[in-house]
Order: sequence, then structure tokens, then C-alpha cells
Amino acid sequence: MEKYLIIVLTAVLLSGCNHQKPSGQTGDYIRIPVNPAEASESVNMSEIFSDIEYIPLESVDKHLIGTVNQLIVYKDRFYIFDRYQTQSVFCFQQDGKFLFELNRKGQGPGEYIKLDNISIDCDNSHLLLYCGPMHPILVCDLDGNYIKSHRTKDIWAHEFSYTGNGYAAFYGGYTTNEKHEKNGMTPNLLIANTDNYNLQHTDLFFPSEIRMETVVGNFKRFSSYRNGTAVLLAEYDDTVYHISGEKVERAYYIDFGNMKKGKDFYSFLKSPATKLGQTTEYERTHDICIIRAVEETEKYMFFYYFHKFIGHAVFYNKRTGQVIDVCKDYGDKNVIFPIYNDINGGPLVFPLSSDGESFYGVVESWQILKEKESIQASNAAGRDKLLKMIDGINEFDNPVIVRMKLK
Repeated sequence: MEKYLIIVLTAVLLSGCNHQKPSGQTGDYIRIPVNPAEASESVNMSEIFSDIEYIPLESVDKHLIGTVNQLIVYKDRFYIFDRYQTQSVFCFQQDGKFLFELNRKGQGPGEYIKLDNISIDCDNSHLLLYCGPMHPILVCDLDGNYIKSHRTKDIWAHEFSYTGNGYAAFYGGYTTNEKHEKNGMTPNLLIANTDNYNLQHTDLFFPSEIRMETVVGNFKRFSSYRNGTAVLLAEYDDTVYHISGEKVERAYYIDFGNMKKGKDFYSFLKSPATKLGQTTEYERTHDICIIRAVEETEKYMFFYYFHKFIGHAVFYNKRTGQVIDVCKDYGDKNVIFPIYNDINGGPLVFPLSSDGESFYGVVESWQILKEKESIQASNAAGRDKLLKMIDGINEFDNPVIVRMKLK
């Protein structure tokens, strides 16, 4: 199995400002001021988490996960999508017991040529398989049994999420939805009903001059911590959106002050002279901040951003407004990420999913075995329990789910 890549790749957005305002926005948003110069040198995980639990996923012959590209925690199960190696959905109980693998590759009814991402229809207890533009959305029950399919109409998108109350959101990623262009602006967000997937409205418009080849795309745009609400991080935006049903709201604005993206950056994205690959170099050499990933619980929001070549992990306490910002210079290979697991001594794992109460991450079995000596040398109270778990796995086993319980 390949090593799971924890740090996701980046993204895109707008014209002369650094966020898109949804046309149907209601309610207020919360401003979170962040200054990279004030980031902490280190933090103990016990400052944020009350407990960290490691759950080995049962390894069954012929049902091994290549990469964990999407993790959904729903009721008493883990749904894992391996996009790049097996194109399968794996389902496990939350104690790690294997339940089934869904792989419907083919060209017949209920089959897919390519699977882009998955979502849960919490209102009807359905597993939804998004197979990309011009291909049907497959509807299965929660045990992976095929029920029906729907074709989308006039929607071009890379990712999709059920948003509750019979609606789904599609994110375009600065590709092509010219059919819905308005006043020279093209929508990144499209909302459809799930009865027949007819388009209801479009949102998050961006200048059509922005060229897709200049955009470095995020690995994951949608997440969820509450049934019936999708969390959206659009590329090159400093805003976190909540989508409930067909309602789109600006929930949080990450204010980087003088380091926010300005007109020069968006002019660069629109310039015909900008070539593939130059955007990453621009981000690395200019004094701007780029958000890569967002996950939420009811109490906390986690987001990851880069300032030049320095990665920042931020935990925002929704109750107190406290911001914990910890950084690592990826140009210095001798510097490890200064978030220390003083709970059980295990390796650092960034949040990949949430159930509203806890964050969940993934660590490869071979990776945690590699850390065994350092765990043994730690003084963490939960060290012995973690070492016992490690003794029961081998390097070729399925990954280990990490449940991080928040204080």
C-alpha cells in the first residue's frame, strides 16, 4: 500500500477579492484573525484532545485499501473511498471489523467507469456514488446494494455532497459551466434537487478569464460534521461555507490581514503568460496565505494553510475564540511538525473527517510500526495501550483509524 498523504493539495478562486459571496447568503459569519508571524513553536495534543484512540481496520484477503482519499464517519460505520488505486468503497464497523467492499466498475446498469467521490444521504439512508460529469449518480443502500441511478442535467463538477432536505451541491473547481455564465462570471457551485437532479440555482461566481491550467486543485472540497450540512472550502478562498439544503452561507472568514490574496494574484491566474506549474512557485515566493484543508466539529474548526513553504495547522475553538496556530518549515527536512502527542506518544495525524464530536484521521500500519521505538521511549500515559495495538498489526495491513476526542 502506498503511504497516505496527509497534507492535501491546493486550490482556486475569484477576481480582485479573496472570497466569493454567495448570492443567496443569509445570516452572519465569524471572522477569525490569523497572523503567521504569531504561530506557536510547539503545542501538546492534550491541550486540545482528551483522548486519542487507534482503531486497526481488519485486513481481509483481497480487500486491502490502497489509499484513503475520503473517510465518512456515519452512525456506527466508517465508509472509506480509495480513488486512485482500487476505485472502491470499503465499509467497516467503528470497531474496525470489515463489512464489505463496493466495486462496481463496468458499463452496465448500476456500474461506473470512474468514481470521483461519495456522500451519504442521511434523510433516506442512502450511499451516493458520484461518477463525474456526464455520468449517472448511483444510489445504493448503506450495505452497498444498488437501488437506482440519476443523470445530472447541465452540471459540470469535480465533487459533490448531499446537503440535506432533498438537495445536493456540486463544486466545479474553475472548470467549465459556461452555460450558466452571468455577466462574464461562471459559477463554481451548483445546487440540484435529488428527486431528478434538476438544477435549482448557481452560486460562487468567478471571472471567466481565470484559466483552469493556472489552478492547483484541492484534494477535497466538501466535508461534513452535521447531518444535512455540507462544509465547503473553495480553492483560493479564505471563506468556509456551510450549505444546508439549498441555502448557502458564509460561516467563517479567515482574515490573514496583509497576507491575504490580492488583485496581483488573480491577475496572475488570468494571464495567458502563466504556464502550468508556475502557480505553486508564485505561492511559495509571495507573501500570501493559501488554505489547503478544513474540518469541523461542533466545538472546533481545524484548517491547514501554507505561507510560502511553511505549513500551519490551526485549531479554532468555537466556544472561546482561541486560535492555536502551529507551523513547520517544509524546506527544512530536519524539522518535524511541532505538535506533540503527549497522550499516547503516537505519530501526528491531521483530521480527515468528523462525526461532530471527534476528529478522525488515518495512519498507515507500516508508518505506526516505524514509530514503535519512539513510542516506547515516550512518557505518555496511554503508551502501553498503543504499543499493545501495534503488536497486533503488520506493515502490510489496512490503515489504522485515529479517533481524536476533543475536550
